[in-house]
Amino acid sequence: MMRARMIAVCVGLCAAAGASMGREYHVSTQGNDAGDGATSNPLRTISAAVQLAQSGDVILVHKGVYRERVTPVRGGQSDQSRIVYQAAPGEKVVLKGSEVVKGWQKAQNDTWKVTIPNTFFGTFNPYSDLIRGDWFNPKGRQHHTGAVYLNEHWLIEAASLEDVLKPVGDPSLRYGPNDQQYLLNVAWLQAKESSRVAAAEFSAQNGVQAAACSEGGQCIGWIEHGDWARYEKVDFGKDADQMQIRAASETTGGVIEIRLDKPDGELLGTCPVPNTGGWQSWSTFPTKIKPTNGVKTVCLVFKGPQAKASRPDQLWFAQVDASSTTIWAQFKDVNPNEAEVEINVRRTVFYPDKTGINFLTVRGFTMMHAATPWAPPTAEQVGLIGTNWSKGWIIEDC
Repeated sequence: MMRARMIAVCVGLCAAAGASMGREYHVSTQGNDAGDGATSNPLRTISAAVQLAQSGDVILVHKGVYRERVTPVRGGQSDQSRIVYQAAPGEKVVLKGSEVVKGWQKAQNDTWKVTIPNTFFGTFNPYSDLIRGDWFNPKGRQHHTGAVYLNEHWLIEAASLEDVLKPVGDPSLRYGPNDQQYLLNVAWLQAKESSRVAAAEFSAQNGVQAAACSEGGQCIGWIEHGDWARYEKVDFGKDADQMQIRAASETTGGVIEIRLDKPDGELLGTCPVPNTGGWQSWSTFPTKIKPTNGVKTVCLVFKGPQAKASRPDQLWFAQVDASSTTIWAQFKDVNPNEAEVEINVRRTVFYPDKTGINFLTVRGFTMMHAATPWAPPTAEQVGLIGTNWSKGWIIEDC
């Protein structure tokens, strides 16, 4: 009786193991989609393996770059019988939502352009696809889901064609993390031992607005890079070498340049203002200035914090008409036809079209360059990789 029970248990375990053990499909950049996926006859694309894989199967992808959108059509039956997508052990596998583009022509300065037929993008053109939706603030300009990459470095979308045609690093341009970001608020300024001057009592200004101040009266706010405010009859007394500024910031803050008479007047000193914890979380910033005497006109000029970058930002801009897409991009000291320049063509890299594609494992891939949309937390999250409301996925080492 005991012997019979042991045999039954062994048979049961072998059956369970057999149910979860499936076929292994190999994918290689040297393969062919007409193959059967065997080690000696690999497929060329992951998408071809998708069509073949059943519950319990493993898709083993070998080293290389795969420019495709992987759209799983079926999932595993359970947590014990999954479909596994996996980079071959010890091999680097990169999935990209971009394509390499050649045929760039010099436009002017550091700027090149290329015109591409819209058929290149299929049914989705990220250069006509605007970032939009709940909670997204475009800050008065358009933003698209597409991008341009130079040797895998992400270029920044310009607000206008005029901007992208300027030389790289043109001082009139400012892009990056602090582009059009509100910097700080100012409550008052004071030269050494003189009376305080309320910031809202400016004689002239550019870009700033008065707002209520939690400490009484009004402050100035909604300050962006390049804005300024001018104050008449500021009394420095005799040899004042310090000025105090009462300021607050909820963002990365900024720098206040203290200048005489006008926005490009003599620089007396600079006052860095960091994040203070809120727009009404005030701190007083003592600032060393050049020794100054008497009654002067003072101009506060507001600048965003300087980016710690090894190179100036390079920009791109695109226009789409009924038949083609033209992209302008800045390439400093680079011929883009001799470098790797890529543009987005796919919204996602690994994402099922339908829900209920359950029990997948995705392991060991590097994924990049998807033209993903903006999505608030309550909406469908179409990302670089996503489940589309499916369950039981394991995503690891990606």
